[in-house]
Amino acid sequence: MPSPHFAFSELLIVFIAVWVVKRLFADGNLMAGVGVMLFGLAAAVGVLRFGFNMIDELANFHFHFSQIGGTTAMSLITLQIAINLTLIPDQTAKFIAGLSITATFFISFFNPSLATPLFLSWLSISVILVLLLPINMLPVRFLRAALMATFMANIVFIRRSPLLGVELSWHLFHAFTAIWLICVWWIISKSYSHLSRSQMVD
Repeated sequence: MPSPHFAFSELLIVFIAVWVVKRLFADGNLMAGVGVMLFGLAAAVGVLRFGFNMIDELANFHFHFSQIGGTTAMSLITLQIAINLTLIPDQTAKFIAGLSITATFFISFFNPSLATPLFLSWLSISVILVLLLPINMLPVRFLRAALMATFMANIVFIRRSPLLGVELSWHLFHAFTAIWLICVWWIISKSYSHLSRSQMVD
């Protein structure tokens, strides 16, 4: 059974998520900000579950919120990158974003087993989009894409790793998630000028 000390690494995600959300909102990246907020809320549920000894009572809610919220969050972050790249007209982008996010939420809700594959699909798309960032220095493009892709390794090799053991693997998973959220902010906010959306289109 998970121990109360799991709350400490969950709390790290909460603090980092608050820090990142403030900065994404300040930069006008509202969709990505909401996505990171969902990561923070899922971690906050974990803090309540482990920190207040409601391990069994909140187990199902924590699991489903993390699965559904995390997948929806990844779709929000990915679509924010697509919108910032102005690959498609603004209104069309928002319409597609709305459909994609809604579909992701309902698919994850009604079939949680698809949540992780959906998450990885959105993450893979985000890595490709990051490679398209308008940066002259090719190494920087690959660095940012690699940082975005690190969450794949976090899911595949760190979370529930039999080599690391349950406690260490989950603490490392939470720690790397917090670091990855900072990378998301850096990739999104530092890859674009701080012009308004209309100025970017013009």
